[in-house]
Amino acid sequence: MIQVPDMLDCGSLPEWGSFRWAVSSAVAAGFERSPQLEAQASELEERWRPWVCESADDPDACRAGVGMPGFGFIRDLERECRDSNNFERYLLRHFFANTGKVFEPLRAPSGFCLYGYLTALVVLAWHALPDHEGEALRYFALAQHFVGHYHCFDFLESSTWPVTSFLVLLNMQAGSSFLALPEPPGHTHPGQLGADFYLERLRWRGTSEARKPNPGAAPYLPLPLDRAPAGWRGRGGGPERPRVSVWQFCIHTSTAGEAVTMIGRFLRGSYDVEFRGNSIAFQLCNNYSPSMCARGQVASFLEQLFAQFQDEDFT
Repeated sequence: MIQVPDMLDCGSLPEWGSFRWAVSSAVAAGFERSPQLEAQASELEERWRPWVCESADDPDACRAGVGMPGFGFIRDLERECRDSNNFERYLLRHFFANTGKVFEPLRAPSGFCLYGYLTALVVLAWHALPDHEGEALRYFALAQHFVGHYHCFDFLESSTWPVTSFLVLLNMQAGSSFLALPEPPGHTHPGQLGADFYLERLRWRGTSEARKPNPGAAPYLPLPLDRAPAGWRGRGGGPERPRVSVWQFCIHTSTAGEAVTMIGRFLRGSYDVEFRGNSIAFQLCNNYSPSMCARGQVASFLEQLFAQFQDEDFT
């Protein structure tokens, strides 16, 4: 039996536990509407609205029911993730340091439940449709906000809350009528097909990659499922490690950051790899050490080049 972390389900907090049970029953009955469930969701949303608006640019407007909240709720997550360097590196820097906002850790739990609040918004949205379409869309937009940039907080399906980010996104597009689809009908993902689905594709048979000469002289390093290799796959033939210099340019550091992280972790024993960062995603590139940001004349040139590209000044 898998125990769901309390951070996801908030089972230790009675008000959220009873709400989760009520919503789960309604979803099991085909997203059944009821005045009692709507009132419970409304009470929770109204009670915690000032909390989620704490770091908003205009808290008064947010409390009045318009505008978007900030990301002050991250403080509740941070209390549970203080042993994670990556939480600070990626989330706190992204949402606070890189936007000039001060992060103040919580000294004690607030009682707020991120996925419970998001679920309350979805409940209010499906009760508002079809008569109050604008109000419903505002609730869905707020729910999408709590999933985070690039869905970085999307652990709904790891919890027992009965809503999903797919449900939110689908109904933001649908508009006038509520579509009760927590997941795409007939949807499958590669993991359901077993590990061989990935390993077979790593063999690269029948592609241009398979026809390329295999680099290196020794030692021989087999690829997954490569039982009859055609040649060498090695690290080079001498005691010196090959040196690779990567000139990296991007307007968003996420994919380049993955390369730095993976290459730095898995190849540092075999290669000397130097990344020459020339990113103009200045809110992100300083998250890496050494920095991946472009500097000086290079930064000015790349920003000008990107601006011209966006304005379609050249082909």
